[in-house]
Amino acid sequence: MKKTWSVGEKIFKQDYKRRIKMFGALVALFGAEVWGWNMEERLDRVQRRYVKWILGLNMTTPNYILVEECKLIEIKEKALKTAARYEGKAYENMN
Repeated sequence: MKKTWSVGEKIFKQDYKRRIKMFGALVALFGAEVWGWNMEERLDRVQRRYVKWILGLNMTTPNYILVEECKLIEIKEKALKTAARYEGKAYENMN
């Protein structure tokens, strides 16, 4: 996560949407096809902490405010869709 942070901070200094997207692609959803069914809640906690971190918010900022103001889409939704798509393709290849 620190590597993603430093790259994002250098390249996209004020582009927070792009930094959140980069976090999702490089950190949170890496290997989601395999573990997507098991770690959904932990992913959302990590995402909220990361967003608070890049925005410079206090870690005690309520999550509902963060989700509403930033219009965050829960990563668990993306992870579950990715896992379902992977399993669907695996099932098709078996037949």
